[in-house]
Amino acid sequence: MKKTRCYYIGNTHIDHTWLWNWTEGYDEVKASYTAALERMDEFPEFVFTCSATLHYRWLEENEPKLFAQIQRRVKEGRWQLAGGWVVQSDDNAPCGESFCREGLYGQRYFRSRFGKLARTGYCVDSFGHNAQLPQILRLQGMDGWLHFRPDGTEVKLPDGPYRWVGIDGSEVVACRPPGWYCTVSGGFAKRMEEGVPKHAKAYPEVLCFYGVGDHGGGPTIADLESIRAYRRKHPEYEYRYGGLDEFYRRAERCDLPTVKGEIQYAYRGCYTTHSAIKSLNRRCEARLAMAEWAASLASMTQGTPYPVEEAARAWEDVLANQFHDVMGGTCTRVAMEESVFRYAGVMETADRVRHFGFKHVTDAFNRRAPRPYKESLAVCVGNSLSWDRRDPVEFCPFAPGRDISSPGVVDGTGKAVEFQKIAHAFGAAGVESSMLMTPEVPAGGAAIFHVVDQPEARPVKTDLKASADALENSRWRLHLDAKTGTIRSLMDKKHGVELVPRRKRADDLLVIKDLGDTWGTKRDEFRDVVGSFTNARVRILERGPLRARLEVRRRYKLCTAYELISLYRDLDYVDFQLEVIWNDELKTAKMAFPLALSNARTVYEIPYGAIKRPANGEEYPMQNWVLVRGRAKAKGGASVPYSVGIAADTVGAADVLAGPTGAELRLTLLRSPVYGYYSVDDIVSAPDRPIIDKGTTRQVRYRLVAGRGDLGMPEHGAAVAQPLQVAFEGAQPGKTTQPFSLVRCEPKSVHLAALKGAEDGRGFVARLVETRGKETKATLKGPRGFRTIRTTLRPFEIQSWRWDSGKAPVLCNLLEDAVKPGSRKSKSE
Repeated sequence: MKKTRCYYIGNTHIDHTWLWNWTEGYDEVKASYTAALERMDEFPEFVFTCSATLHYRWLEENEPKLFAQIQRRVKEGRWQLAGGWVVQSDDNAPCGESFCREGLYGQRYFRSRFGKLARTGYCVDSFGHNAQLPQILRLQGMDGWLHFRPDGTEVKLPDGPYRWVGIDGSEVVACRPPGWYCTVSGGFAKRMEEGVPKHAKAYPEVLCFYGVGDHGGGPTIADLESIRAYRRKHPEYEYRYGGLDEFYRRAERCDLPTVKGEIQYAYRGCYTTHSAIKSLNRRCEARLAMAEWAASLASMTQGTPYPVEEAARAWEDVLANQFHDVMGGTCTRVAMEESVFRYAGVMETADRVRHFGFKHVTDAFNRRAPRPYKESLAVCVGNSLSWDRRDPVEFCPFAPGRDISSPGVVDGTGKAVEFQKIAHAFGAAGVESSMLMTPEVPAGGAAIFHVVDQPEARPVKTDLKASADALENSRWRLHLDAKTGTIRSLMDKKHGVELVPRRKRADDLLVIKDLGDTWGTKRDEFRDVVGSFTNARVRILERGPLRARLEVRRRYKLCTAYELISLYRDLDYVDFQLEVIWNDELKTAKMAFPLALSNARTVYEIPYGAIKRPANGEEYPMQNWVLVRGRAKAKGGASVPYSVGIAADTVGAADVLAGPTGAELRLTLLRSPVYGYYSVDDIVSAPDRPIIDKGTTRQVRYRLVAGRGDLGMPEHGAAVAQPLQVAFEGAQPGKTTQPFSLVRCEPKSVHLAALKGAEDGRGFVARLVETRGKETKATLKGPRGFRTIRTTLRPFEIQSWRWDSGKAPVLCNLLEDAVKPGSRKSKSE
């Protein structure tokens, strides 16, 4: 009879930030890795396994002798590389590009320092795993995935390895080993006695993890002696020390059970705990994408140097903060504050690179005043997305020294452009010192406008209406409840559909009792409503002609919310800007939208993809949008297919609860539990400890889109995250006055999700993502000299292309290595 094979995986799980700050985390990395090297001298059979290139980089930069010992042990096979990522990240909250960068920087680091790649993905403590990871892992050179969460009490999975299939059809071998990744005093042998026989019934090979963890430590002398004793007691097993990759290679050849889609959830509260870390993460991800777009186009068209190292450093700081405990908001207050500070450098880098790069791109424009105007303030507007778009743009035409007493707007040729005077964000109430326009800007390009003196500007025609409690345009008619500040009616005039059910109120800011711990342990939903923001004050802020806007102020106890609700003449969505000054504790705040939709189903955006989830009221993480599909009653009583979507810039989770005749969508804005507090039971009375988000201000922008057919939610989500950008120019000459497009992807359902300089400095990398779950033929056009890419993408496929002037584009993986032509249908011309 063939023996069951036990692989003993000596490891230490190091939370570089958790109930301590990162400097203490570094101390534990050094101490734990030193101890692992000492155990190798004492126990010749011992093999150590460790992930997270952040930790290796710390030692390389500060302990070169220790690092050299690790390199020698890796070469000997006594030290196993795993993970291939910078950190063991949260696997739901980061955007798709962040997961691409985890492997780009992690695997390239392993290859440059150790001459090899990690083959097994490794996030042992992350709280859930999104359904796009199998494809991402494959494209990073990994064909295995190891996790311990969600555990067996949270999600039923096969004992032993299984095939995990992602939303694009890619698959990896995944495994949730028995026991846990950490050993405690006297616990290892017992766990093996229970876990090995159980798993051996399903599969004849078992991963056995041991080593003190969380605060570091690693395998101890007691651990290793315990294993020797266990081997003597159980000669019926075959034993291997290390061999993590071997386990997965052998499993790959076997007939394994299959698990499709996402692997969820351990803790649902961690997707909304600590709003500052969630908000800053989203903003930094978006700004870095815009920065790389601008820097790439400047380099592609003007030959300016691309800041490869600077961009990589900024991304690695973002990735460090995406460590599962930091991103989850589950650390101590001091640790969370230090993590928030890390974003400041990222924001400065992203804004500087973005703005300077965009200024180089706009050098193509003739920025001198067009005829018949003698002087102007040139304003360039850039579009970092790969399709033509029209979105609102606000700017303050501060032009000292110029004779512009009656400011108006014209395009690059002097043709009048419709605009609206609005109050400056920091000006006195009622002083219209800024301007609003809704220009159409070409894909991946820019347009130029001029603020000029127009004493006799033509009046702008409009269909916008604004009253004390209502807004209306050609598409929407919106009525507020003046007492509560909620929406009592939202009529889609185009389709004859009333979105808000009778006796319901939308845009209702709810307060929910939440006695859960920092993680939201054992909570699938947050629905115990104890109040809402009311005592409203509504006033008209703008009456048109391009935008009508109401300001709504509401209160709940010591909390205040300010909201701007906007309708546009030329745009068919409803915009919201919300600011909540929060002064409560042990509560969750949600914005609720009851919807007159029957048979409701939901689709949530996940990293570089989308997935259907039940409309069961449970909390689910989201990227930039969530969509509710169902049937609505149109004018005359006919039941028609209808969808409502909300795109938001910094919302981490939402829930949808469907009933027989209606549904309710709730965006989760914040949670205010105790910092770093774990309890499987409710907190009956708050400990004398700091409360998350108490005394802070939460800001979020979101957009409501509705109608029949494809609402374009992936495009709305990207546009909310990456608004049109503005640069002011002097009166320099240039080659063109016309808007121009530098990169364009067609159809727009395939996004140019990233455009960056190649890590080796040779050309650029263009990353395409299919967003609708349909096989699609796509064309990517670039600046002059860059050959057009024509390709076919599988549903939700991620494709990366090496792109250089005058050379044929080359399909590559996420490490930017060329891949052999295979099943992908692609070419360039």
